[in-house]
Amino acid sequence: MKNRHRTVRKELCLILVILFCLGLIGFAIFGDSGWLRLQARQRQYEDLQAEISHLQLRNEALKVRIDKLAEDPDTVELEIRKRLLRIKPGETVYQITQPEENHDHDSGSR
Repeated sequence: MKNRHRTVRKELCLILVILFCLGLIGFAIFGDSGWLRLQARQRQYEDLQAEISHLQLRNEALKVRIDKLAEDPDTVELEIRKRLLRIKPGETVYQITQPEENHDHDSGSR
């Protein structure tokens, strides 16, 4: 009887140790600082790095444009004319528009 009692006790201890180890593994994978969360943060970091690179390029392009507007009167004039739709005397402006779609073909005679 004592021998059987020891065997059951050992089995219970073994089960508890296994459950504890499984709990630790689960926490290491799924916990707040687990592997899955770490992977998600890594992806987020890479996305933010890509966005920063894109914004830095855009920032540089805007700096070049600002410099042109500050130093080149022709660029300033062109910008004003584009925004205000102004033309110089003797210039001809061609405006290209998309043709309107004709919906009459749907209601054709039958």
